[in-house]
Amino acid sequence: MPVRVITHIQTKPGAGEDFMLNWDRKRYDDVVGLPGCDQYEIFQSALDPDRVYVLENWQSRGAFHSGWKILSVQVPVGSELLAAPTDQPHSGHSTEIYWDLNEIDDASTVSPGGGRLVINENVKQGSRDAYVEAWKAATEGLRAGGVDIDLLLGTRNHENVATLATFSDGAALGEYLKTRNATLSGHLASADERMSGYDGMELYEAPSFSRWDGSEWVAAELTPTP
Repeated sequence: MPVRVITHIQTKPGAGEDFMLNWDRKRYDDVVGLPGCDQYEIFQSALDPDRVYVLENWQSRGAFHSGWKILSVQVPVGSELLAAPTDQPHSGHSTEIYWDLNEIDDASTVSPGGGRLVINENVKQGSRDAYVEAWKAATEGLRAGGVDIDLLLGTRNHENVATLATFSDGAALGEYLKTRNATLSGHLASADERMSGYDGMELYEAPSFSRWDGSEWVAAELTPTP
């Protein structure tokens, strides 16, 4: 089964742009070229420029573990720019791992308890700003109501965007899945228009954070956030 990995990176206040400038582009190319890597991409939050994410999609656990052997020995990029580590996911680094990628569509049935939503999309060329404004308008009520939701903007390929959200109410999640296309689909690229990037929607029962203990990935107790 494919594996979904989400790394959260919170920089010091005002250091987000400097962190992005320090990101090693060769590292990106090297990882994407590894066997079984379908996605390894860095994003910046549209709501907080000091919040950065890396989204990974590996074809199997074996592919992920092989890739991690290479990544784990590399020097962290821009570590001096990170916020001080705490027990909160939005400080320093934290990592979500879903060992069995679970794809859904807009018509999928969701559980009453909601879940962890991951959406990768590709907007039409030149329409990212319009998409961002439409996304903010479409999610304003959710954010005001306390739903943890964030919009991720691709930094290498500007047409790539992603949404991360945690819903505790299945009804609210189901309504969002039904209505989002009405407000956002006009800005999205068709299959023929897509230039690059991963595309798909995933849903998990709850956020699942992990940490590397030096020999293996183990469960981490962290507060769910976007």
